[in-house]
This record gives sequence, C-alpha cells and structure tokens, in this order.
Amino acid sequence: MPENQAVPIQSDQPKTEQFPSLEKKKSKKWLWILLSTILILILIGVGVWLLLKNPPNPTSKESGEQATSSAKPISKGDSKIIYSKLMLNQPTNRAGIWDYDLKTKKERQLLSFFDLVAPSKNISEKVSLYGNTVLSPDKTKVAFYVGLTSQDPKSHIDIAINGWDLWFYDLVKGEKKKLLSGASLYSGYIQEPVWSLDSKSLYITLNREGRNDLFSIDLSGNSKNLAQGNFFWPKIIDDNTLVYNTSLPKTNEIGIFNLESNTHYTISDPTSAYLMMVKKLENNYLIKASYPDLVFGYGGKPELIDKQNILGLEKINLKTHQVEKIKIPSSLSLDPAVKRIQPISFCNNNWVTLGSVQNDIKSGEKYTSYYAYNIQKESVQQLLTSPSNTMTPTVCNFKMPNELIYSDGGAKVITYDLTNQRELGVKDYSQIITKSDGCLYDTYNYHNPSNIGGDVIYLNRSFGGVVCSPPVATDKQGIYRVDLRDKSFIQISYDRSDEEDQILLVEE
Repeated sequence: MPENQAVPIQSDQPKTEQFPSLEKKKSKKWLWILLSTILILILIGVGVWLLLKNPPNPTSKESGEQATSSAKPISKGDSKIIYSKLMLNQPTNRAGIWDYDLKTKKERQLLSFFDLVAPSKNISEKVSLYGNTVLSPDKTKVAFYVGLTSQDPKSHIDIAINGWDLWFYDLVKGEKKKLLSGASLYSGYIQEPVWSLDSKSLYITLNREGRNDLFSIDLSGNSKNLAQGNFFWPKIIDDNTLVYNTSLPKTNEIGIFNLESNTHYTISDPTSAYLMMVKKLENNYLIKASYPDLVFGYGGKPELIDKQNILGLEKINLKTHQVEKIKIPSSLSLDPAVKRIQPISFCNNNWVTLGSVQNDIKSGEKYTSYYAYNIQKESVQQLLTSPSNTMTPTVCNFKMPNELIYSDGGAKVITYDLTNQRELGVKDYSQIITKSDGCLYDTYNYHNPSNIGGDVIYLNRSFGGVVCSPPVATDKQGIYRVDLRDKSFIQISYDRSDEEDQILLVEE
C-alpha cells in the first residue's frame, strides 16, 4: 500500500445505526430545498402575470425615441371622439391629444405635447405646435411638429428655440415616435407634414441654406432628400404626384413633382397665390383652388386686382400645361361689396363650395355669402346669404353626392340640394344648447358620414373677438355633440380660457 494513503475504517455495525442524526438532517435539508423551489416558482409566476397585465414602457432614446402607452385610443366597436388640445399663451401639460368615450362619458389625455419637449417641466418658454395635428388617410395616426418657442417682438411669430421636432402618434397601438429632431422650418407660412396616401410615410419641407428642400420620411425615421430648391405647401393628389408652390406668398408658377421618377417641372400660372386645395380630375386635369388674384400692399392687406378671377379657381391640363381661370358667369349678379370669393372645400368630384365675407353698404354690418361651382357643367350658383362674419365648414353627403350640409353662421344647420337648387331642411339647435357668454363663438365639425343630414353635429365653442380680450374662464368652452333628433347635447371637453380644441376623428 502506498505511503500516506488513508486506510478505510471497518465497522461491524450497520451505517444507518452508526449515523442516525446525519440522515435526519439530510431529510430536513431536502424538505427545505423543495419548499424553497416551490416558493420561487410561485413568485416567478406572479411576476410573469403582473408583467403581462401591465407591460412596461420601452426606455426612451435620444434618436428615434419611442414610448408605448397602455391606453389604446381606438379599437373595433369603439364610440370615441379623438381631438387635440392647444394652450395658446402659457406652458401646460394639458396641451396634447385627448379622447372622449361616448359610452363611459369620460375624457382622457393620451399624449402631452409639453412632456415631449420639456419632461423636466422647469421651463418658462411656450410649448407650441407648428401648424396643426394632421390625421393620416387611414385615420390611425397623427403627425405634428412641436417645439419650445419664444415670440419674435417684431413679427409676433413663434420662433423655435432649438428647432422643431417631428412626431407621430399611433391611435391604434397607443405609441408615440419622434421622427426628426431640431428641424429648421419656414417661418411665417405654416407648412404641415403631408401624409402619403398609404399612410406609411410623410412628405416635409426643410429650410436648408436659404432653400426649402423637399424630403420624404418613413415611420422608422429614415429620411430622403427628394429635391433641392423651393417647394412650398406640397399637396398630394395621387400615389405618385405632389403639387406645390415655387414661392410665397405670391407665385408665377405651380410645380408638379413625380414621386415615381423623382422628377419635377413647373407650369406657368401668373398672379396665383396661396395654393389652398387641389384635386385631380379625369383626363389628366387638375382643379386648383387658391386665393384669387391678390397683391399684398401696406400691412399685408390683400387687394383684388382682377374681379373676373374672383373665384380663385383654375383648371390645369397636365399634358398641355394650359391654365384656364374659371370666371364669374354674367348670369350671376354679385353684390358690389363682394371683393373676393374664397374656396372652402371640394364636394366629391362634382362641386367646389366657396364663400365670401363683406360689409353691407347701407348698414355696415358683415354678412357671409355661399356659392357652389359645378365642375362638370362649369356653372356657379349662389346658395345663401347670412348675417355672419365667419365662413363655416361645408360637408358633402357621400351617399347623396349632390347634397350639401352647411351652416348659416348662427345656430341653423341647412341641408341643400345642389342639383335642384333648393333647401331640403333647416334645423335649429339654439333651443337645445344656448350661449351663456357673448364672447363665445361656434365653429362646426361634421365628421361622421353616417350622421350626414345634420341629425348629429359637433361644434367647438371658444372665445373670440377683441372685446373678449383677455378671455375669462368659463365651463361652457369646449367641444359639444348635439343630437337634433332627441334635442340633447353632451359637452365633450371642458377647456380653460386660452385653450382650443381641434377634432381629429369621430368613431360612433
């Protein structure tokens, strides 16, 4: 046997009887291990359940910041109103995107603009939007520019201190994402982001070395400089075409950009200004609505230079590049006080609605006139004249293409048959919901095609007028849903004195 090797000890007694206490300790040890394992598995199971029930928000990043809200704004079967709320004069985290559930009758904030640019909240600057929030064509996303601003003392324009950030908010997923940081945008003439028709990307213009370049940016934040030059107020008319101004506020030409070939050209369009709306018609024609032939004199006040072109409508042939200005027909007798007729909206493919605000020569009071232009027949008809100083939105009945819904500027909602040139019905909501403050005024929003016919309207009640400055707080300011069938109303939002709401979407 090798030296230093241990020799086993031999024993006549069984080992179990020789070491009884050791066996008991081993049994207790295994019992504790089993109980501890069961307890750990229970704790892990509870943790996983809580994680699935309340998923955490992803950590924000400096570039391509994304966060997820547990609240889903819209889903199938919902009855909700989605709207954005702006605070005009002071920093606040109430400014943002909100929703109201028509079933639970509860208002909820989905997103705070303030938190996007000033999460520390220790600021004195104003949090501003550049323009308005823009809903995507598929009605599932909202894009907007936001930034910290200070007001220029001369121009009174809000100037972004660190540039503008481009964001979008997904109404289905409850996600927000920053696409661009510190963008330099054109001051004085707001140019909001433009959605592609498939809602998968945006077209924007950025101020670069004195130019206003055209870019595309997808929803992952990947951008592409499509062209350098002067691209103002781009409007998308089909999957492959953008229409834009080549200068502001006045331009002598209109630009056409082909997104498929990445090429662009201009069409001579003398004395055109402020491209407002454009629509592609059959046979390669465009109908373009802009402010009519105006020049901008002292103090920026517009002056009409050609009364024949008072409508501000043009037809453009994309093949021949010929521009045809739509004239006032001699059969339409206009009041001498009418100086310009401004396009309001396109109505299907058949009509353009227009309006004008002017002073009555005898009384000096302001009144509004409404008109409709028939695109196919190239004719103009006058609809209504009402004592109001504000043009209200007009909405087409998609089920009945020749029916129009509009307001008299007061509390009456009018359904009009454009083909037969007659009123189909007038509904007055003044006995349902009354104004308790003379400084409040109503703007109308008709969003749900199923409610067309004026049975259900949405209106935004807010402060207006110099005599109402500074505004006084009231609980009557906000968005209302008025049902003219059962003569009832619901106040959707309760705004503070200097807040304003913009309805984005109605699902009911």
